Amino acid sequence: MPTAPNRPRGRTRHRVPHLDPTRTRRPPRRRPPALGRLRRWVARLPVGPGLLVVASLLAIASLRASGATDSPGGTDTATVVVASVELEPGTIVGADQVGVRAVPNVAVPDGAIDDPDRVVGRQVTSVIVAGEPVVRARLAPDGLLGVAAATPPGWTSFALPADDRLPPTVVGQDVQLFALPPATDVSRPGHAADRLTDSAVVVAVDDRRVTVAVDARDAPHVAAALVATTVVLAVRGP
Repeated sequence: MPTAPNRPRGRTRHRVPHLDPTRTRRPPRRRPPALGRLRRWVARLPVGPGLLVVASLLAIASLRASGATDSPGGTDTATVVVASVELEPGTIVGADQVGVRAVPNVAVPDGAIDDPDRVVGRQVTSVIVAGEPVVRARLAPDGLLGVAAATPPGWTSFALPADDRLPPTVVGQDVQLFALPPATDVSRPGHAADRLTDSAVVVAVDDRRVTVAVDARDAPHVAAALVATTVVLAVRGP
């Protein structure tokens, strides 16, 4: 009886799938769209984490739609005027002392100005440091200069003669005003100085006078004291 020829051990013939004509090829498997995969993945999560994930994805989509997640280089910025140098109170702003800069909308302060022409020529009433956005509250109303520009709205300014009785003061400092009756004798009761106001503000200082602004309600008392007696300025500690 004839026998089959011996085949070398360890060698087995395999059909190559893509060359086998008898093998039926399966159609390529289509991957589900990303949203379908996401739904299947969320469905396998426990109820609590699944709801948390869905809520997070919805929040991100809402932020993107509103532009809140725009990058710093995107369009979520505003142009504002900034100080190129430190601006002291009383300074009349020059064109070379300000510039423009794009900053994120969330960093734009209230009252910021976007046009340098609306800043140049106006007087500074409070210190503006270099690089800080210029806001309307730090500038005098357009057209006002000098003491009028430095006087807060609704207040009145008075000039006190500079002498040895006045302590050194600077613009913007809060001071008190006292009226000394004629021939004051502080050793006798009833002859102490009268307090005119605790909330005066220094708006100008030079070699001859110190100009202070007081609330309009205190202005009549200060005016009467300046005519009738001597008004003394005092610096109150913290």
